[in-house]
Amino acid sequence: MNNTSPPAIKDLINIIVHRPDDADARQLLYRHVKQAQFFLAAYAIPMELKEALGKNPIIINSAFNKIPLQTATKQGSKALIAYTDLETLQAQAPNHWQIEVTGKDLLGILLMSPNFDAVILNTPQGWAGISKQEATMLNSTLA
Repeated sequence: MNNTSPPAIKDLINIIVHRPDDADARQLLYRHVKQAQFFLAAYAIPMELKEALGKNPIIINSAFNKIPLQTATKQGSKALIAYTDLETLQAQAPNHWQIEVTGKDLLGILLMSPNFDAVILNTPQGWAGISKQEATMLNSTLA
């Protein structure tokens, strides 16, 4: 087996979708999520942030909370939806702004925002969630 490249996040999520109790797949997801790239769907971009979003890298600060990002709610909790690829975002959230973030920044957004209880990592085959508690644990690890 070739261990030189990390597994694709969407492949790990697919394993978790089909085998939710697979602790090894979940641990691999945790290990690689910070280095992965994700896409957020925004309903609108405040004018003062529009220019900032065109610059790399985006500095995450409290102003990021002004962007109305796509979320899902269930039983009183709210999760931020992050897509593993642009095609899925465009299919599920047409006519939205697309914001690319690293997994590390995605966890940072989850942790800094009192509005989110979790993040949903969405793929064409399904999704896996990371709770704020799990993100706190992941954020305290190196990398």
